Amino acid sequence: MDDACVKKLKETNACPEGDLSGAILSEEDFGGANLKGANLEKADLSWSNLEKADLRGADLSGATLWEANLSGANLSGANLSGANLQDASLLNAQTDGAIFCHTTLPSGEKDNSGCP
Repeated sequence: MDDACVKKLKETNACPEGDLSGAILSEEDFGGANLKGANLEKADLSWSNLEKADLRGADLSGATLWEANLSGANLSGANLSGANLQDASLLNAQTDGAIFCHTTLPSGEKDNSGCP
């Protein structure tokens, strides 16, 4: 994790391609954030607002997104393998090409359809 990227995200709502792996970012407002291609592996984004965030190609594998608002977010090509999306909102989110292998879906069910 890059502490400068965490600071930049909180100040400017952007850190594309940044290393936010393992960061504790729960209960934050990142609506409309630019996180394109960011490494958010195992990050905690529980109860965070990511409405309309750009997460194209981001690595969210193993991330905790419990009750996160991802409404209208662009998750195209994102890796959500092993992520916890339980009770998250994905209303109108773009998920083309996203990987959902062993992902806990908002309903609490596991999705294994994208597994190799």
